[in-house]
Amino acid sequence: MKSARSFYLLSALLLCGHGLRAAGPPPRTALVMGVGDYGQKESDPADRTFIRGRAIQNLPGVTLVDLPNMAAKLRSLGFTVTVAANPTLSEANAAVDSFAARIKAQPGVSLFYFSGHGGEAEGQNYLIPRRADIATKADLAQEALSAQRVLNGMEESGAEVNLVFLDCFRDDVGKSVTGADMAPMQARGSFIGFATRNGGPADPGDQGSPYTRFLVQHMDQPGVSIYDMHSQVIRDVRNFTKTTLGEERRPNFTSGLDAPFYFMPVVARPPAPVPSVPTPTPPAPPAAGSPLPPGRTAGERTMVDVAAGVSIPFRWCPPGTFQRGSPASMEAVLQAAGEKPSVYLREKEQPVTLSTGFWLAETEVTHGQWQGVMGTTVVDQAKKTLADNTLYELGGKKQTWRDSAKLKAGSAPSSIIGDKSEKAPMYLVNWDDAMAFCAKAGRQPGLHGWTMTLPTEAQWEYACRAGTTGMTYAGEMIIRGNNHALGLDPIAWYGGNSSQGYTGAGWPTVYWKQMQYSGSYAGPRRVATKKPNPWGFYDMIGNLHEWCADWFGPYPETPTTDPTGPAASSFRIQRGGAWNSMAVDCRSAARSALEPGLRFNSLGFRPALIPTR
Repeated sequence: MKSARSFYLLSALLLCGHGLRAAGPPPRTALVMGVGDYGQKESDPADRTFIRGRAIQNLPGVTLVDLPNMAAKLRSLGFTVTVAANPTLSEANAAVDSFAARIKAQPGVSLFYFSGHGGEAEGQNYLIPRRADIATKADLAQEALSAQRVLNGMEESGAEVNLVFLDCFRDDVGKSVTGADMAPMQARGSFIGFATRNGGPADPGDQGSPYTRFLVQHMDQPGVSIYDMHSQVIRDVRNFTKTTLGEERRPNFTSGLDAPFYFMPVVARPPAPVPSVPTPTPPAPPAAGSPLPPGRTAGERTMVDVAAGVSIPFRWCPPGTFQRGSPASMEAVLQAAGEKPSVYLREKEQPVTLSTGFWLAETEVTHGQWQGVMGTTVVDQAKKTLADNTLYELGGKKQTWRDSAKLKAGSAPSSIIGDKSEKAPMYLVNWDDAMAFCAKAGRQPGLHGWTMTLPTEAQWEYACRAGTTGMTYAGEMIIRGNNHALGLDPIAWYGGNSSQGYTGAGWPTVYWKQMQYSGSYAGPRRVATKKPNPWGFYDMIGNLHEWCADWFGPYPETPTTDPTGPAASSFRIQRGGAWNSMAVDCRSAARSALEPGLRFNSLGFRPALIPTR
């Protein structure tokens, strides 16, 4: 008997920090577990599984299709596989303990797969075994297998890489016990994917789970990382559910991996070196249907797919003319606040006309968006930062960034990482990194006729002002101290408020002067948590400085149309204040410059879509 069920997937990949052995591939060990027969037999009530007194539905496709297909695929990929079909809780716990003992004896790559019903209580995930009797949420801990227990056993075993795939089905009865969707498991070095947002309904029936079907299909591609493999699975699940169920499932994921994992790595030849400056990518052919059209009104919003299961909201900026820079009346305000004349002289006011409209990302690129497009994480960026031996002009002398920060080459990436959640803005990104993201994300067929790139400095300030003319897009501000300005707090994370309510890893604020709010640590804050400007852009002033396309140079003294900056320079433009900026740097006209190879914890970007000429 089929029934409409809630379909939820959580796939987690845990990288424990051990390097893979140099001599030969590490052993691969897997436990494949699933419950399809929940004992729904009228003739044997003792063999049934209950939630709030009601027997839950069987999932015949789990044991008939998913388990054998997954086991066969893993064996073909070199895993020693144990299958546990339809276990009770005691049988499931025994299988998990035996699995942990095996991978402890032969640490290498361990993989745990489960398919069946799942539940959640108090932030913990549980896998429903056969013969469970769950009357209340409290019963989950005694009647169901804890997913965290499985993870703990794998991590404590000393395995080099731990892979966990949980393909959990939940019907309406399950929801009545656990409330909302299963909580995402949070674990160090994890890759967490969701098969559908908010546990949408699905009915895989006797044919097994769409997620497992496509996972098995894509696992054995040589040279394809876990990120790209999972993105292909997401794409196929979305297409399949839209066609067969009439309602598209939109999977998503988050990742904290230190390095990508390959089920079938390519070792015949090394990968081609990545160029320091990304080469232009020709536009992809148009997809079926209409490509992205221009906007009609300022601030119009559209969602743009940049990778499988990953979208970025963009806002429309129409053609127009505006005054960029700071008027002469601003000089007295900045001078009173202690700013040097060299700063406001390079912001000399100038009329600028933008003859063509463009789309600009609503927020700075987030960790989740970066991971979905690039397949890497902020941890990878931290490693690049610490390994960079380039000599930059820092602190009045030529030195590496690492030396300027008084860090050693072997320093842990965690020493320069703050918030790395999915909604945090992506930092530790240099100019080339930002352009590489734009090149890769801009290949989507729906973007035919548009080029994804960094905005010019003029485009950035035009979007930031959004028709306003004051110091900020919220009007003028009263600067009361280095890190205290009335008017900034509602719209920007800056040195005066970024420590307010800050938790987790960050940087000390002990030497920050005249802070609007007290706090000991600060760092980048999650995007879109302050008020947007009139066109709907968040964090244009504050949170992270943002790279622009231009080289740095003085403004022309006459009105200009579509300016792009000087032909060459030593520095690239960055705009907008940051979480560690003083108040005077958080203005619509404020501009600064950096050597393009530098990466900072206060530096990110937002892409633009420009009509292809």
